[in-house]
Amino acid sequence: MAKPRKGVKVLASVSRQWRKIVAEADHPDTQIDVVLISDLDSVAAAGALRTVLRRVEEKWQHAHPGLTPDGGDWFMGEWDVTPVPEGALLDGGRKSDAGEDIFQAADELTADGISGRLDLYERPEAPFPPVGVGAIEARVQLTGKPIDHS
Repeated sequence: MAKPRKGVKVLASVSRQWRKIVAEADHPDTQIDVVLISDLDSVAAAGALRTVLRRVEEKWQHAHPGLTPDGGDWFMGEWDVTPVPEGALLDGGRKSDAGEDIFQAADELTADGISGRLDLYERPEAPFPPVGVGAIEARVQLTGKPIDHS
């Protein structure tokens, strides 16, 4: 029986979602949330992903030294890494020319001996105050003696 392949896999849904976002002509920005799910705790996963992201960005910058076809500068995009309960959140892509190149991070993580997957991440909804909490009343009483301003 063959051993399961170790490494980090980019799920097809991630690439599909990225292509969908980029194809939206009326969308002025490209932004995606991807989570690294692995056996690492969230802080270690975020550290590994941050390190790998720097390497991928450096390789990408060296591969794109000139100007874009329309005469502008190549831009990798704005990417952030944050620990989340599921692992490490890779958030960003804003105005990225890198396309799916950023997902080469999976190959770099695999080369570092990490196993897991990059999957789409859905942020939890912000909590709202419970129903029934209306106005809060407060009374302030000061102790002391009045000051005569005359």
